[in-house]
Amino acid sequence: QKHGAELTMSSLSLPAAFVGCGAGLGALATLWFQRASACASCSVRSPRNGGPANAVVERRDSTILAGGSSSNADSEFLNGIVRILWPRINKHLKTLVEENIVKAIDAALPSEVHGSIKIAKLSIGASTPHFGGIGVRLTNDEAIVMDLGIDLTSDLDVQIKAFQIPLGIRAFSFHGTLTVVLWPPACKPPFFGGFQVYFVNPPDISIDFQGAMQVANSKMIYRAIHDAIMKAIMNAMVIPARIAQDLSDDDDIGMNELKYPEPIGVLRLLMRSARDLPGGDLNLDGTRTSDPYVIVELGQCSWRSKTVHKTTNPRWEHGNVADFLVYDEQQCVNFKVYDEDEYSQDDLLGHARGIHVAELVPGVVDEPLPLEAD
Repeated sequence: QKHGAELTMSSLSLPAAFVGCGAGLGALATLWFQRASACASCSVRSPRNGGPANAVVERRDSTILAGGSSSNADSEFLNGIVRILWPRINKHLKTLVEENIVKAIDAALPSEVHGSIKIAKLSIGASTPHFGGIGVRLTNDEAIVMDLGIDLTSDLDVQIKAFQIPLGIRAFSFHGTLTVVLWPPACKPPFFGGFQVYFVNPPDISIDFQGAMQVANSKMIYRAIHDAIMKAIMNAMVIPARIAQDLSDDDDIGMNELKYPEPIGVLRLLMRSARDLPGGDLNLDGTRTSDPYVIVELGQCSWRSKTVHKTTNPRWEHGNVADFLVYDEQQCVNFKVYDEDEYSQDDLLGHARGIHVAELVPGVVDEPLPLEAD
């Protein structure tokens, strides 16, 4: 659902002035991307005066070998392997939930109620992940990259006690794109010296609760459980984190290079203003206003702007610059605008999601992005 507020941003591969237009997180942001190292040059145009600017960039260009939608045979081959391995994976996931997730949920709750989360029953279920939409590409450094769409709807049976109240989780769904990289190249079997497995962008997860979770205060517990699961996934497998293994002693690439690769550049954000935001609060004179702030997310990192009080047309003039390390041009930038509330949960006023870094550089982006409401 869209409303009248819009986000407008300008970006290029050198520091650039912002050219604002329209409404919304509008006249809002300058995005600047500076490559970490250079091996090729390109020409972009400055939004300030239309003149040329030289930018140096390093790209991991790729050639698509197969992609988009894989055949049923390809998918079933992989899904068959997962079905065979699932009992072992299931056992590992159960241990992970018991030893790590429960502690993380408990830590996310207010300190006054720490120790109130207990697992009374835990069954991960028999449903296995389904892979589809398999794409394969070859990069200019001879890395074989496979992008695998993954979907899991698990028939969980989890019974939790929170504040001595029994709560239930009956289903868990997970959707994302898993990337597998086979690199560096080798001249003997298995013909690559290592592998990496990661998510370029955080996957989407949803949790289906039952019983007392549907009553008052459920939002706090739901958020704690959701955030704890998401944090565990992000810390383990959302870049720059990854699962990696060195398979060869015959090359110069070791575990450090596979597990902790250098970023390809830095994305700089200058937050300026927003226009025509919804009014989340009611003034005494009957008009509506908000106390807006913006959260920007890229990979594992997030940044929050300062709150501008009592306005639907905020301007940020101090402390409004943030830098993000970029590890893949397919990473997405997400903007979320909230109304800060002192005595209740902050309300989401609108969001703009899924803006690929590749769309921001090289070149200039200057177009309004409408904020959508949940």
